[in-house]
Amino acid sequence: MSQCKTMSGTWHRHYTLCLRLSEYPIAFQMVQRITML
Repeated sequence: MSQCKTMSGTWHRHYTLCLRLSEYPIAFQMVQRITML
């Protein structure tokens, strides 16, 4: 999570994105596969 904590001001903004990218990588890949189809 250290990579996401770049600036204390924009931390709360990127926090949700970091969680999604770190906790939902499989779901994201599945969505990409469906989109490509």
